[in-house]
Amino acid sequence: MTVWDRRSGSSFLVDYGADESVFPASAADKRHRASSTPLIAANGTLIKTWGKRESSILLSKGHAFTQEFHLADVTDPILGADFFASNRLAIDMSNKRLISLDDLNVVATGIASISSICGLHVARIHSFDAIIDEFPEQLVPSTDSNKHGVEQYITTDGPPLHDRARRLKQDKLEVAKAEFAEMEKMGIIRRSNSPWASPLHIVPKPSGGWRPCGDF
Repeated sequence: MTVWDRRSGSSFLVDYGADESVFPASAADKRHRASSTPLIAANGTLIKTWGKRESSILLSKGHAFTQEFHLADVTDPILGADFFASNRLAIDMSNKRLISLDDLNVVATGIASISSICGLHVARIHSFDAIIDEFPEQLVPSTDSNKHGVEQYITTDGPPLHDRARRLKQDKLEVAKAEFAEMEKMGIIRRSNSPWASPLHIVPKPSGGWRPCGDF
């Protein structure tokens, strides 16, 4: 299903399955604009983008809408779910029309003449998604030997430092024990018989809960 912009004469594909609205980037856009975070299509391929541009669309008499479009490496402009949500428009697929949710008037109608991109779904991706997909095991706690082959040692000199033991209140002690037990279970820490020691300080967080403070 497509709708027409009466001002420019351009047709826009109505794609409520797409999260973002996109507009074909021009040769000048690609040459003079910096690349921005790409979008991802339904088949997993990346869609290059060159920032955004706000445009006004006149779908019918008295129905003009403003939308921010991703300037993307696509062949046809697409009105995505963000356009329909922000402008309170409902898609009537049976009658191939758009209806205003404010007054229930028909805004625009059209018949799809573009079939090559009807299955396209574009969505915003995070800049770190590709890295996470490549190294998923880094997010899984493990007690095995380190996965990256890098180990760090802190060399100390001089006699061990002893400090007077300080009692923790029962609620703080329970929090500390639970936290250390969880870190030991995940393989982050291990029990030590080192003579080096320092008091543990626990303070309340403004958002609730506790956090360690100072050296320990």
